[in-house]
Amino acid sequence: SYLFENQSHDGIWGDGGPQSFWEFPVAFAAVTGTMPDLEELKEEAEDDGLYFAASGQQGWHLILSTTTVRAYKVSAKQCYDGENSWKGDSGSYWPKNSSFCYDIRTEAFQNSFPLPENGIIFVLDHLWVNGVVGPSVTIAAGILPASSSTYKDIIIPSNLTYDNAGSSSTIGIVAQRNVLVSYNAPNAMTIHGALVAENGVISRPPYRANTKASLALLGAQVSLQELDWEYQNGFGNIVSGFLTVSMNFDPDVGTFVPIGFPGSGEYAMTGWEEL
Repeated sequence: SYLFENQSHDGIWGDGGPQSFWEFPVAFAAVTGTMPDLEELKEEAEDDGLYFAASGQQGWHLILSTTTVRAYKVSAKQCYDGENSWKGDSGSYWPKNSSFCYDIRTEAFQNSFPLPENGIIFVLDHLWVNGVVGPSVTIAAGILPASSSTYKDIIIPSNLTYDNAGSSSTIGIVAQRNVLVSYNAPNAMTIHGALVAENGVISRPPYRANTKASLALLGAQVSLQELDWEYQNGFGNIVSGFLTVSMNFDPDVGTFVPIGFPGSGEYAMTGWEEL
């Protein structure tokens, strides 16, 4: 729910017209069928892709290049204080006195791998991922069978981009819980690809007195909960997050569906009415 004209509402609310265009309530639409299947991605990664078992530490950090994946084990995380209940751009509030531990303090290089031919990477742990993508790749993180107490996050600590934006290459990021941006992200950050947070948010947490200049998103974002990229105080001033956010849908995501994402059929006219 969220506030509109000082009232709490569920659904989509507004004061535009004609009123005949508005309908409420409507039946709940589950998004399960629109999400990539983590079990299938795990199986594909084990068979012909890249599969990373639990790290036994804090998680894995994968740095992508156009031909390889460099893998690091994260041994310790860095925590940063959060703001006290600042309002997000979605209208939500984070808990007071939060501390967010989504940055890497120490890590150790493990190995370098060629990008898998089937383009699927699965991590049975928390995951940090960044770099430059050449061939199409989908990267997923989670624990199966799924339990809310063990959901895994994907953190993007630095730019994640196509080597050649506008080509047929795709990037899929599928987190069992959240897709997050870390404290020490670039001041001008760029993220390409289709981001999915199956049971959480796509967000940069409200770090205390920490703003970044800009975030440029190209692709698509799907999450169970809200997207939060900026946080305001009671005067409407941005006190945490990105000062400017550019979110552009990449039409190529519909033409060249990311590996392992549901997508089939064609557009068809279902009706036409002249007003």
